[in-house]
Amino acid sequence: MTGKIPKFPRLSRKVYFFPALLPIAAIVPWLLTALGAVASVAVFSGGAFWRKHRLKILSVAVIFFTTAVIIPIIRMPDKVVRDQGTQATLTEELPVAQIIQPSPLPEPNPKMTKFGEIWSQRLNKQALSTPVIAGDLLIFGSYKGSIDALSLQNGAEVWSLPQKEPVFALCLEADSILYAGEGLHETTSARLTAINPTNGKPFWQREFLGRIESPPALDKKNSRLWVGTGPSGLWALNSRDGMVLWHKTIGHMASTVAISNNTIYALAQPNKKSGKSVLYALDAKKGDTIWKRSLPCMPWGNPFFDKTGKTIFTTTGMGQIGVIRSTDQGWAQALSMADGKILWQKELQGMPLQPDIYLPDINIIIYSLKTGELIALNVKDGATVWRTRVGDELQAAATLLEGKGEPLIAVTTYDGIFSIRRAATGVEVARRIVRENSTSSPVSQNDTVFVMTAYSVTAYGGVHALREGH
Repeated sequence: MTGKIPKFPRLSRKVYFFPALLPIAAIVPWLLTALGAVASVAVFSGGAFWRKHRLKILSVAVIFFTTAVIIPIIRMPDKVVRDQGTQATLTEELPVAQIIQPSPLPEPNPKMTKFGEIWSQRLNKQALSTPVIAGDLLIFGSYKGSIDALSLQNGAEVWSLPQKEPVFALCLEADSILYAGEGLHETTSARLTAINPTNGKPFWQREFLGRIESPPALDKKNSRLWVGTGPSGLWALNSRDGMVLWHKTIGHMASTVAISNNTIYALAQPNKKSGKSVLYALDAKKGDTIWKRSLPCMPWGNPFFDKTGKTIFTTTGMGQIGVIRSTDQGWAQALSMADGKILWQKELQGMPLQPDIYLPDINIIIYSLKTGELIALNVKDGATVWRTRVGDELQAAATLLEGKGEPLIAVTTYDGIFSIRRAATGVEVARRIVRENSTSSPVSQNDTVFVMTAYSVTAYGGVHALREGH
């Protein structure tokens, strides 16, 4: 398989209901309801209403139904993507970034003697991803289908790169290459784009059948990356040109793999009907399976390792981000890296979000739950160290703030609460009410933390003052 694109698996002797056609199915109940309403009016009016307006009613019905059919056809992936699962974008067809204004010369944010706001800026597009910091830029992906760069100095727009689908997955290789993945649950094909973060110019782009809901894992030394693409599984690419190294159809993937000693650890759902996940240990060069371990429910977790390099942690869960149900639940697991043996498993009483926060110095892992809670577990046995509620709902995980001294974590709830807490105890040291509907985790640099909500971004300074108790 190495060096060429494998044929994408096809269903034999089965009818394949292409996901892009789901919008048609979705309007059927509405269409039947409308026809029922028209029929009722026609009956009660003795047929006069129908006779008088039937041409208008039929015309509107035809227009809506035709639109519902045409839109999915237009959005259907190219035949090459449907047949082979992937296709590189030609150089001349790469998107072109719009330079809105040159980035201002970097200047240090004012020294804050206490924690407080430095600046706040409204956004013209609804932010979707957690932003990344590249040099003097704050870069995020939007629901509108774009990647946008803002100045760290004041939040002003610097450049914008158009994309086909919403952009949820971003990661940065040092300050040299930004990788952006498209797609949400209803996306039928999505692109991974390698970008120059200073000006938004793409280096390369590759389209996949499926969606990219988590950033790729990077191996800079060997110029490799691995990206999960939803139902089409795991792809290994050359990170410099996007060429395919190998492809593994291990099941549905919505998380980032972990790599150690030329072995990658990938969490996937081989069969959606079974309701089970599988953690795979795969050879990084060829994708061959070394071992695999079955785990409960859906594969939510980004696997990661402990400080000894002998234990791997991950999470699984039941539920959907943005939809709260009584059946939501989750589990945290610790497994042996050697053979996948489960060392401990802990029910979290809520669906976990990714990524988790691992603090080896104090031997805890902090999990963010969709319920609006944070929970810290002991890495040795999964015992609860602390648990606290921040707000009513989370759609993005807590993050560890940069800086020396006491470790602090920050989180923004969907219902508009920004909170900073002591990592060791979960005790809150700062809280601000922000705009609602945040799907982004806070990010930090030096003494400043940047909080992004749906249509705003705010910079807060003086994080050191919180560590010092001011």
